[in-house]
Amino acid sequence: MQISRIIFTILLFAVLSCNLKESEIVPILQLDNTANPINQIIPYPAKVTLPKDSTHHDTPIEWWYFNGNLHDISGEKYSYHFTVFQTEPDLDGAHPQVFHLSWNTHKTRSFIHDEKTFQYYGELSSSNINFTVSSWEMSKSGETFYLFFNTSDTYIELELTPVKPVVLHNDSGLVDMGIAGITYYYTYPLLNVSGTIRQNNTEQSLFGVSWMDHQWGDFLEEPPIGWSWMSIQLENQNEIMVAKVRNTETGEQIASYGTFINELGQATHLKSSDFTLIPTKIWVSNRTNLSYPIIWELSIPSLSTILNISAITENSEFFGENFVTQPYWEGATDITGIFKETNMPGVGFMELVGY
Repeated sequence: MQISRIIFTILLFAVLSCNLKESEIVPILQLDNTANPINQIIPYPAKVTLPKDSTHHDTPIEWWYFNGNLHDISGEKYSYHFTVFQTEPDLDGAHPQVFHLSWNTHKTRSFIHDEKTFQYYGELSSSNINFTVSSWEMSKSGETFYLFFNTSDTYIELELTPVKPVVLHNDSGLVDMGIAGITYYYTYPLLNVSGTIRQNNTEQSLFGVSWMDHQWGDFLEEPPIGWSWMSIQLENQNEIMVAKVRNTETGEQIASYGTFINELGQATHLKSSDFTLIPTKIWVSNRTNLSYPIIWELSIPSLSTILNISAITENSEFFGENFVTQPYWEGATDITGIFKETNMPGVGFMELVGY
């Protein structure tokens, strides 16, 4: 998601268009480096305002993203990510939507992923998100988020309640990534999770923590971009988001930024010069032959912090022969290392695109 997490800007348009009948094809927008975000909710460059901006925007791309690290009452660990991507209305008024889901059982390293596409006709809600396709659902009522999804034999219901206030990245919620474009971006960095998992005619309770992103904007067509995005939730209820955006043809870094959130929910923007993020291990997919850096070292000198970010399941590539989006890596991470000169474990998530 993401991030920031910049999701499939041109790939999503191009491939979705190829899968629609002629009357539904969305033309790819030609944007220049001086274009303002196409946003009918808040004018550029205003600050993100909630709850008004929690719903839909008429921008080329928008997404709502959740990840989480969970456990059942026996201590078995799981993780998931669940995302809805949405583009501008197509020529006959439908909103193209793409749903992504992954579910990982840590004990067996069983990584299951799926994708569903949907053409939404009708008026979108102006009060709360409410996405549904088949048996999958992402919705919000009051301050609580609700997620329902299933794999072939596993059914998950989750209720997510914010522990901390929402965080507007770069203070205003507007992140300028230079030649890569502009994005509006906010996060719920810590949500308590309760729910159930049902499989083999047995139901168990689930508990844990989640992270939520909402992002929209006008990402530019050139240059082709990829990114490395990470969310970190430390045991002492401090959170970190870092992102690096690069040109996938040249490898040149385009943008690098992040946010630190302390235990009180106070956020500090991290500039490119405030941290280093270095890969230390590569995993090669035997399905796509793509190489993903799955272990990283994050250093933030101002926080006296050096953290190791390690993939829990190496094979967390999101890929399907019939998927409309290109392969990427998305999975849970284990966090170890030093935070403010103290040993501090944690959990997290990582997204790697364009490798």
